[in-house]
Amino acid sequence: MQEFTLEIISPHYVYTAHLASRQEVLDYEVALRVMLSLTRVQTEPKTGDYCKHCPGLLICPAIAKEAALKAEHPSDLKLENAGKLLARLERLEKYIRECREYYKLIIAKDPLAVPGWKLIEKQMRLLKNPMKIRDAVLPMIGDKAFWDSVTVSITKLEAAIENASKPFLIDDPAKPTKEILTPFVTVRVQEASLVKEKK
Repeated sequence: MQEFTLEIISPHYVYTAHLASRQEVLDYEVALRVMLSLTRVQTEPKTGDYCKHCPGLLICPAIAKEAALKAEHPSDLKLENAGKLLARLERLEKYIRECREYYKLIIAKDPLAVPGWKLIEKQMRLLKNPMKIRDAVLPMIGDKAFWDSVTVSITKLEAAIENASKPFLIDDPAKPTKEILTPFVTVRVQEASLVKEKK
C-alpha cells in the first residue's frame, strides 16, 4: 500500500480528508511517537469543575477513569462528599453528550456503522403569518379554542410592552411595564434542578 486517505472525525469540527503517501505517514509516526513519549512523563490531568468547559473529554484519561469507576450509592456517602459526587456526575454527563455527538457524526456518514443504532431527525413545525392564521381559523373554532391552542411567550410579550412607544398602554407612568401582565400570569413551579453555588 503506497497511499491512503486520512480523515479526522471530530464531534466539534468537520475536517477535509487528506491523501497521504506511505513515507509521509511513517515520518508522521516518528514525530507522533516523540510527542507521546513526552506527554507520558507528564502527570495525568486532574478532574475538576473546569472540565465541563473542556472540548477534549473524549480523549481525557482522567475522565475515562471516572466513567469506568463503580459509583457508590448516594446513601452510602457522607453528605460532605455529596458535592464532589455531583460535580463528578456533571463532568460525566458532558462526556456522555460528547460521545453521543461523536457517534451521530459517524452514523450520519455511514448509517450501518453502529449496529442497532440509527439517526432519527426530529422536525419542529412553526407557524408563519400568525395574523393570517388567526383570521382564517378563529371563525371556524371560536375565540376560546383558538387561544387555548396558542402559546404566548411571556418574555417576548414583556419585551414588546417595554419597547412600546405608545404611552396610552400604561395608565400609570411610574408603574413598571412588566407589572401590567402580573394579573394575567399564573406561575407553575416546575421540578427543581440542582445548580452549583457560585463562590
